[in-house]
Amino acid sequence: MTFTYRLTYNDYLQHQLYQISTSSDYKRKRNKGFIFLVITFIVFGIILYLTGNTFITTFYAISAVVVLPFFPLMFKKRNKKNVREFIIKNYTDRFDKEATLVFNEDHLKTIDATGESQFTYNALESITETTAHYFLKIATRGTLIIPKRVEEKNTLENKLKILSERYNFPYVKRLEWKW
Repeated sequence: MTFTYRLTYNDYLQHQLYQISTSSDYKRKRNKGFIFLVITFIVFGIILYLTGNTFITTFYAISAVVVLPFFPLMFKKRNKKNVREFIIKNYTDRFDKEATLVFNEDHLKTIDATGESQFTYNALESITETTAHYFLKIATRGTLIIPKRVEEKNTLENKLKILSERYNFPYVKRLEWKW
């Protein structure tokens, strides 16, 4: 069974953003950043309060209350910008190049502009389905990105589910995921 597709800039972007959003490091950095911001606002607020200038202290307190709720949005936006730069730097030569995915009896074979690779189905750790992609996580810490816009999408989905059951690795549906 063979599937042919092309990965675009957006496919790489969605994969990287998905990986980041499910990473415990990302959540830890976000929480640390928020705590640091809160502590900074509190310390400067106390310093301003001790100076006795109530107008500046009140203005600063109001500014802190307005800014803090926007921290998660600003943090996500900054991370997305960093991911975009990373993708352009590292994957530009792979955009819109034809890739082929071949399901053999005991192994999976991929062929793209960078070369050819194959691995046994036992090397798959999980399959994650989002609204636009399948991410096949491989034991070697890599991930295959398969866009859902492939021809015979239902056939591909059925094959992936069968592999998940046969080789006992999770098939995770994250259809509600969005960055």
